[in-house]
Amino acid sequence: MNIKEVIDAFNNVKSGLNPWIQKSNENYNTRMCIWSPQNSDGRKHNSLSDKAFKAVPWDGASDLRTHVVDELINSEVAIKTNALNNAKLQAIPVEVGDLQRAKLVSMFMDYLTKSRMTELPREKVLSANYFEEKGLCAVGVFWESEVAWVKRIMTIEEIELVIQGFTDKMADPDRFQDCVDDIQVNFNALSSGRAKSVVRDLMKKGVAEYEQPEVQREQPVVRTFSIGNDLLVPVDTYDLQKAPYVFRVDYLNEFELRQKIRAYGLKPAWVDKVIEKGSCYDVDNKSAWEKSYITTPTKGLYKIIYAYWKEVDDKGFVTVKFAVVNEAVQDSAGAEGVCDYRPVRYPFVIMQREEISRRIFESRGIPEIAHCWQEQIKIERDSRIDRANMTTCPTMIAPKNRMPDRIGPGVTIPGMIGEVGFLQIPPGDGSSLEVEANVMRNMRRYFGRMTSPEDQIETQQMQSANVRRWLQGWVEVYRQIWSLYKQFGPDEEFFRVLGQPNPAPQKFAKGDDNEKFDFYLDYDVLNNDAEIVSKRIEQVISVAAQLDKHGRFDTDAAMMLAIDSIMPGATEQLILPARQATRQEEIDEQDTIAKIAAGMDVDIDEKVNPQLRLQVLQNYINGSQAIPATDVQERMQKDKAFNARIQKHAKQLQFVLQQQQNAQIGKFGTKPGNM
Repeated sequence: MNIKEVIDAFNNVKSGLNPWIQKSNENYNTRMCIWSPQNSDGRKHNSLSDKAFKAVPWDGASDLRTHVVDELINSEVAIKTNALNNAKLQAIPVEVGDLQRAKLVSMFMDYLTKSRMTELPREKVLSANYFEEKGLCAVGVFWESEVAWVKRIMTIEEIELVIQGFTDKMADPDRFQDCVDDIQVNFNALSSGRAKSVVRDLMKKGVAEYEQPEVQREQPVVRTFSIGNDLLVPVDTYDLQKAPYVFRVDYLNEFELRQKIRAYGLKPAWVDKVIEKGSCYDVDNKSAWEKSYITTPTKGLYKIIYAYWKEVDDKGFVTVKFAVVNEAVQDSAGAEGVCDYRPVRYPFVIMQREEISRRIFESRGIPEIAHCWQEQIKIERDSRIDRANMTTCPTMIAPKNRMPDRIGPGVTIPGMIGEVGFLQIPPGDGSSLEVEANVMRNMRRYFGRMTSPEDQIETQQMQSANVRRWLQGWVEVYRQIWSLYKQFGPDEEFFRVLGQPNPAPQKFAKGDDNEKFDFYLDYDVLNNDAEIVSKRIEQVISVAAQLDKHGRFDTDAAMMLAIDSIMPGATEQLILPARQATRQEEIDEQDTIAKIAAGMDVDIDEKVNPQLRLQVLQNYINGSQAIPATDVQERMQKDKAFNARIQKHAKQLQFVLQQQQNAQIGKFGTKPGNM
């Protein structure tokens, strides 16, 4: 495709999406309770600009904003982002040989996405909002190498350490070019002209200043796109990866645009042309539903289009090509080439809220479905406010033989001569609250909210299906993150295992290019109910206590799971690592023995490890083969009080140990074999 074909295709796709964009505008207006005419005081007023418009039922009547749809969307966003944040990401090996490595890959991906990719929390929330409001959201996954040019100072002494004999070469005027070549070889970021300036400065001043690229960030990045706004695909698309082309739109200021010259390899001459043509004039096409509200040409922003399309060569190999273009500069592209991401695919994932048709644009957002329900609730609330206003300050009747100009609270209208009083308000039947409650129940039930105990099973099934559909889209995102890391990431790096108390850094090797993993997000919507989670943990521990005959149940893991379910993230602060806990128990017992030796009568806590403490006590009394504790034994023989305190302490530890064993005997009826 040449540049003109790319821009023509972009305009055709944009035109084809106009009906869907209009529907998205309506969804936004429904969610944000925006209509025309609308006043900031929440009241209806006769229009001064449009004389034909009259406020109904009267000027100043209630025009309440009922954010029912917004509340519903916010609730869904909270459920889905909570599910995504708490879901356990698991790497599943495609081949049996990768089974042992799968757990390490899972832990590393958890660290990469939660610690390194700092933009993810914001993008998750944004994508959930688009998902619920528009019915569609798109997430792009890219590899970002952010390089900053840093000024450095080099001296002759430092150069000599790197390039031996450089000082001698610099002293010979005929070897000036050799010095320049040496500088370029060892500092390959310097151009020939810059290298000559460096050599001249070294000859004159003994020091030189130069610029060196420094990697600030090199990792996968995720960005959420608004379909129809900053990501455009053909309206008849049913599978993004089979679309003929995809367009991504950015609006950049001059600083950002020039920054892309080094960051993305844009051509300087093309950037100058874009700036010369002037700022873009169609930012208002971002529309009011993005809250831009821009109706005049925007100065200082330039519209940049990233076009992606697929081509098949004569051997049947598919490649994804790209071009960076601007509608005002159609004779050249800012950059073009092949998108070398593996696997060969567009770097975007589209998530549908509904799958009621093969075409992705058939998916509906919540406002499109709930609009009429919200309108009905608004009518009921407005009517109650208007009735309250009329009741508080009813219309007065006064003698005057002419038609009233208006009617409403506090208004005086003419009556018969001599007649004074108040206009009678029609009696209310009290059904408004019942009607609103019924409408609210119908709406909530439709969207999987429990309205009665009978709805519980159905509600759980609907919520589970909704969350699974959402998580499946993010599984595709995580697959692409892993693919990009395998392709561009470092061969080895250290990472910290999340969710473990005080973990030591672990080494992660990128591994063989041929290894393959699939990914799965494990989450149960019932985990949102703390009471249900608590009962589940109790049941698991009870079953394990009865059936675990071979000691395979990990009680430490069960304890950490229970604590995390009550207070997420608390295990890092509350639970000591097993080795550290053992060491702390030994130190506590040594402190107790020291107090006993000093003449103190010490009682133990029942929540101790009696076996470990008895072992520490025996080591104190007997010593080691190299250093026997003859002094302790002699004191125990001579000092009866000291001996009595030691014996008492030993008996207390043995009693606690016996109590623990009795608890096990009580469960099984006999003494377990491991005692």
